[in-house]
Amino acid sequence: MLDQVTIRTPESVVLDIPVAGIGSRFLAALLDSLVIIVVDLALLFAVVAIIGPASHPGVAGPLLIVLVVVASLVPLAYYVVWELGSGGRSLGKVACGLRVVRLDGVPVGAGESLVRNIVRLIDFLPVAYGVGVVTMFIAPGSRRLGDLAAGTVVIRERTAAAAPGSGGRLGPALAVTDAGPPVPGLERAGAAELGLLRAYLERGDLASDRRRTLADEIAAGLSTRWGIDPLARGPEPADLWLQRAYLQLHARLYPGARLDGPSAPGDAPAPAPAPPA
Repeated sequence: MLDQVTIRTPESVVLDIPVAGIGSRFLAALLDSLVIIVVDLALLFAVVAIIGPASHPGVAGPLLIVLVVVASLVPLAYYVVWELGSGGRSLGKVACGLRVVRLDGVPVGAGESLVRNIVRLIDFLPVAYGVGVVTMFIAPGSRRLGDLAAGTVVIRERTAAAAPGSGGRLGPALAVTDAGPPVPGLERAGAAELGLLRAYLERGDLASDRRRTLADEIAAGLSTRWGIDPLARGPEPADLWLQRAYLQLHARLYPGARLDGPSAPGDAPAPAPAPPA
């Protein structure tokens, strides 16, 4: 049974990210449904206020039809906009620490998001995601019909207690002493990208030329994922750009969590032994 999504870097470093279970996904869907209901009720009250008690039936009828059409499109628009704008997360997924990605770990694009959320209409049948829950019990990785059709899977973001940096140490010393200016597109990144960056930083055994090549490949791939022009990075070496991205993403996903290892910038040196009495 598939209980993790595997990402392989150009250097054949394998990253395993745990997939979300049925319970956490159902809770996220419940929270999202509440938000959608609030939006639909706001639309209803707005239309009622526009129509008014004395409105002509010729006006009320078309407005009600428009309300029904718009209200039926709210769930699709809600999920697609949030998934594309926040790297595969809706408000419910943010609250539950979940994220939807493609099976190769790449954040969902417009096509995948549209497919999985259009098929959500079938998953919801006959009520309360009945078809979707049955499918998640059967399909590997707790994937509903929308995920199977779009080639996506919902993963669990690791908590601070299990954050990268809770054990071990980075292989190479980080040359960056601070995170520097914000890295564009980093708001679309999550635990998968953080694991990829960490795996790269741990490869202290690489020759300098191979390390530069690998840094260029990873930086180009992440730039494509995050929708930024690789040339916009300017003359900064890809290695330093990846280190800054790691520092900023680590700080955003795990605020207050300590970077692991004495090689990480900002770590206090070990205290000197006390002199003999």
